[in-house]
Amino acid sequence: MSWYRDRLRLFLFAATAAAFVPAHALAQDAGLGAAGELVDPEVLRVCADPSNMPFTDQSGEGFENRLAELVAEKTGRKSVAYTWFPMITGFVRNTLTANRCDVIMGYAQGDELVQNTNAYYRSAYVLVYREGGGLGGVETIGDPKL
Repeated sequence: MSWYRDRLRLFLFAATAAAFVPAHALAQDAGLGAAGELVDPEVLRVCADPSNMPFTDQSGEGFENRLAELVAEKTGRKSVAYTWFPMITGFVRNTLTANRCDVIMGYAQGDELVQNTNAYYRSAYVLVYREGGGLGGVETIGDPKL
């Protein structure tokens, strides 16, 4: 019977101690505002390739650098902060998934790793080569020479 009595005493002691823990010690102060944030809500964090002209570059000359500034302005952000990472394998994992940014600029539409916006431009690619460079006679992309 003493085993049950000891357990009951332990339970009552723990319940009494928990009742005296102030509730405000368990909650974040509502008045902290931006100081309580891990990320500054006034800054649009952008991940982009540092040398992907004409889209983005580290000196801010790409047209998507300007688009990022426009998005920041229209969403009420005071500034833009970049995380630069080359668009290679692991780009999304090392940037967006790692919580280093809010948006990715210049990412190809149709990838299931991200939620895309509507396309704002379309482009075509062409193959340019020097005459006599070994591709003579190639008529289609399915040609065995390719």
